[in-house]
Amino acid sequence: MLVSIIIVHYQCLPDLEQCLQSIQQHVPLYNKEVLVVDNASIEPEKWTSFASKFSFASFFQLPENIGFGRANQFAIDRAKGQYLFLLNPDTVLESDVSVPFLAFMENPLNAAVGCCGGELYATSGRPVTSYGNFPSLFQSFASLGFYLFFKSFYYRKLSLGSANTYTQPTRVDYIAGADWFVRKEVLVSVGGFDPDFFLYFEETELAWRLQKAGYQSWILPHVRIRHEEGGASGHNQERFNAFAYRHYLRSERLFYQKTKGPLYGFIAIPLHLTSMTLHLLAKGKLGEWIARLKVWFS
Repeated sequence: MLVSIIIVHYQCLPDLEQCLQSIQQHVPLYNKEVLVVDNASIEPEKWTSFASKFSFASFFQLPENIGFGRANQFAIDRAKGQYLFLLNPDTVLESDVSVPFLAFMENPLNAAVGCCGGELYATSGRPVTSYGNFPSLFQSFASLGFYLFFKSFYYRKLSLGSANTYTQPTRVDYIAGADWFVRKEVLVSVGGFDPDFFLYFEETELAWRLQKAGYQSWILPHVRIRHEEGGASGHNQERFNAFAYRHYLRSERLFYQKTKGPLYGFIAIPLHLTSMTLHLLAKGKLGEWIARLKVWFS
């Protein structure tokens, strides 16, 4: 059973090098292929020199930055595996996680599972976003501060992005884009990544279509992968970045248009603006609040 490991790189070569080294060290490659795509982030000569270090992988460099989802789709269209393992370049494998993923997907009882992923954690050991819930108006209202009355339920069942707290394999709305293990035929059947999404919400929208087609997404807590969030996009999530935030807002609105309809967005977007305002002002981040407002109304 051939597994295609797909990595889309953006800017940070040291992260990508560490990711590939972990694959080389922990993943037997006799039944794997590795495809690495660069979104035109570095000079072609430097990319060619870097690729020469890892002869087991196929390297591609796009002539322009076409976005995270479309770059993944570029590799998907060329992948030969029956299963695709979409992996962020800022992840590190400490074991051959494809073995438990494959065993779970090949179990006849899991024929309806289209995609699965593992528990993600930072180098410090802190759990980070591993899965998410599809947006809902309940979530939008709860984010105004009401979630404080039911925090555990909110983060497990409502939050758009959640760190894992489950101890057993559990069905979720969607798997974080850092470690999608998905059946290729299923992905192809729903049309793959939507090219309209440049950055953010691309995996959320794709998982939405998977669910509409009758397929499930599951998180497997016993499969653990180290992940430093933000590396795939090249942006540190601890520091406000107008470029990333602008794309987040655009993709959020696009997701609502494609899945929820204009009325949902008309209600949810002002709620999110209010929630963001309350959150930042409560933390005394007046400067960031002003910067975000400039992006909102630009």
